[in-house]
Amino acid sequence: MCVPTERQYLSFRICSEACDQREVRATIEVRAEDEIFREHFPEQPILPGAFMASLAIDIVMRSFAPGLESPVRIEQISFSRPVRPGDRLLFFARQVEPAADPGKFAFVICNPTLVSCRGKVTFADAGDRP
Repeated sequence: MCVPTERQYLSFRICSEACDQREVRATIEVRAEDEIFREHFPEQPILPGAFMASLAIDIVMRSFAPGLESPVRIEQISFSRPVRPGDRLLFFARQVEPAADPGKFAFVICNPTLVSCRGKVTFADAGDRP
């Protein structure tokens, strides 16, 4: 069963669905007038990679680990296509190995059919933190 939610992340609108306790899907509306585009290359605006990573972490945390404050580590991340003002993004995340490592998630951000960003993030539960 999927549970839909809708919220704002800065000025971006995120509609997400957490499914089966192991998977989340979301659409992200990238507002063309967002201030971030005025600062990140005014002549050829693109969404910063660090911002894409923070979006992914935020969606996964809210869906699967609401009690955590931050990820332990981003194990892998790659950027293959820029995100431009006004784009509509599709986001997918899934637990990599639910039994062996329940805090590890792989994610993909597409724009809309071509991959813009992909990576893996690992969270520790509160008992594992220093």
